[in-house]
Amino acid sequence: MAREESTWTLEDLIEFEQALAISAVPTSEEKRLVSESIAGKSPEAARRIGLKEWLSGHRSGIGRKFTLALDAVSLGLILLALSAGITTVLGLYRWNGINVTIFVAVVLGVQVAILVGASIAWLFRRKAGEAYSVVQSLIGVLARRLTGDRESRWWHSLITQGGAARRALLWRLARVVQTAGIAFNFGAIAALVGLVLFRNVGFFWETTTESAMRSWLEQAVKVIAAPWSWVDSASVPDATLIDATRWWPEKSPALSPGPAAWWRFLLWSLVVWGLLPRLILRLLCQWNESRSLASLDFQSRPHRALWRELTGGELREEIAKRPTDGALVIDVGGAGFSRETLRPFLLQKLRVNPTAWETTGVLDSEREAAARNALTDAPAAIVLLVEGWALSPRQVESLLAKVSGLKEDRRVILLIGNAEPNGAIRPAEEDERANWKRFVDGLAGSEVELVFYEGGAR
Repeated sequence: MAREESTWTLEDLIEFEQALAISAVPTSEEKRLVSESIAGKSPEAARRIGLKEWLSGHRSGIGRKFTLALDAVSLGLILLALSAGITTVLGLYRWNGINVTIFVAVVLGVQVAILVGASIAWLFRRKAGEAYSVVQSLIGVLARRLTGDRESRWWHSLITQGGAARRALLWRLARVVQTAGIAFNFGAIAALVGLVLFRNVGFFWETTTESAMRSWLEQAVKVIAAPWSWVDSASVPDATLIDATRWWPEKSPALSPGPAAWWRFLLWSLVVWGLLPRLILRLLCQWNESRSLASLDFQSRPHRALWRELTGGELREEIAKRPTDGALVIDVGGAGFSRETLRPFLLQKLRVNPTAWETTGVLDSEREAAARNALTDAPAAIVLLVEGWALSPRQVESLLAKVSGLKEDRRVILLIGNAEPNGAIRPAEEDERANWKRFVDGLAGSEVELVFYEGGAR
C-alpha cells in the first residue's frame, strides 16, 4: 500500500511544481495531515507520501491540462507522420515502378542517420539524458500554448532543478517523438502494400557505373536482410535477380510487375530497420520515464524547504522508526556547551539519549582523533552541535560526508544554538536561522534534521 501511496505520475509532478511556485507555506491543518500520512513509513517513502498528501489540497488542474495537450500534439504528429510516410513512398513510384536504391536511401537511410546522430549526441552530452532536443522543446512549447498557461512556472522549475524530475519530462517528450516515428513507418508500409496490391509495380535499380554500384547493392542487400534471411530466404534478392532488375536506358519505360523478392525485401526492411527500432525506443522512453518518476527524491532547495516546514524541521521518531538511545554529540568548534543544560533538551525534544560527547575543529590533534574514532563507532544517532553565528559550510559538509559513509539507520541531527560564557545555550538569531535553513536546503541527497535550540525541553 505504501508503494501505491508514494507513486508519482508526470501529472502529479507538474501539479506539485506549479503549487510550490505559487505557495509553499503550509497551514497547521496540512502539517497535521502530512504527519498522519507518514506515520510509520520509512524515511525513503515518507517524503514522497507526505509531499503528495500536501499536493492533494493544492491541485490546480495544470498537470491534467498539459498531459491532455501533449496527447493532442502527439495525435497531430501521428497524423502528420503517417501522411508523410504514405506520400514519401508514393512519391518514389515512377515509370510504373520503384527504384529500390532510392527507396532504401530515402525511406530508411534518413531515419537511420537521424537515429545514429541522436545517439552520438546523447552519448556526448555532459549529462546524458538531461538535455532537450530541438524537437522536444518545440513539442513542449506547443503543448504549453494549448493549455493557455503563459507563465508555465512549473516548466521553468523542472528545467532549473534538473535531476529525475527533468528527465521524466524529457522522456515523455521523447516518447511523443518516437510515436511519430512509428506512425511514419506504418504509413510507408501501408503505401508499399497498397501499391503492390492495387498497382502493377515493378522494381529496379540504375547506375552510371559498370560494376561499383552493382557490387555495393549486392553487399548492402545481404547486410540489410541478415536479421530475417534465415526465416524468409525468398525475400533476399540474389546476384541473378539484381542483374536482371538493373535499369538500362534502352529498356521500355513500362516495367513488368515484381519481382516479388524486391517488394518483400523492402517490406521486411521497413519492419526490421524502420518500425522495430522505433517501437523499442518508445518502450525505452516509457520505461525511463517510469524509472525517473520512481526515483524522485525531492531534494532540490525548494523541496527541502517545504518538507522542513511540513515536518517542523525534523524527522520524527514515529516517522523514521530509528533507535533513540546511544547518541554521539559532537561540539563543532569547541564552544563549550553545558552538557547538563543540553541533556534534558536532547532527551525530551529530540528523543535521543546522549551517551558520548566529543569535540572537533579546535586544533587539538588528540581531541580531533577521538572525535573521528567516536564518529566511526557512533551509536543510534549523531548530533552535530554548532553555534548559529559560526556557519562554516566546508567544515559541516566534511563532517556530513563522513557520516554518510557510516552504516544506515542512523539519525543525523544538526542542532543550532549560541553558547553563553558560562556554558549555557541560547537560541540563534533570526538571520542566523535563515542562513542555516538555506545551507541545509542546499544539501541535496542528505537526510539531515535541522533543529534550533528553543530554550528548553518541550
